Amino acid sequence: MIMETVKVDSKGRITIPASIRLLLDINDGDTILLSIDEDNYRIELKIFKNNTLYLCKGQLDRQTLLEMLEKLKVVSLKCRCIDDECQQYRCESYIDTTQRNNLDIDGMNCFSVSGG
Repeated sequence: MIMETVKVDSKGRITIPASIRLLLDINDGDTILLSIDEDNYRIELKIFKNNTLYLCKGQLDRQTLLEMLEKLKVVSLKCRCIDDECQQYRCESYIDTTQRNNLDIDGMNCFSVSGG
């Protein structure tokens, strides 16, 4: 494991050291998704290249949600039940399209958040 110390600037930014950027092939325009583990005070970075990370938002039913989880590589999912029986959900999801480009999900609007 490689560790580097970085400082946060006045705008809340950090600079990823050149040695780590080189090792992980991080380039200008790449998108990095931050995952936060609040219990352990950890930040995990996941690198996406070539327009492979999509953010999808919208309202969908339970069956469509289950199909989405089964068929797509969901990186992050946040949903809230919006009816009494929890058959309808309002969701926000990050999806990795490296293996699959079809994001035709009823009720969801998806757009690329990756650089390319």
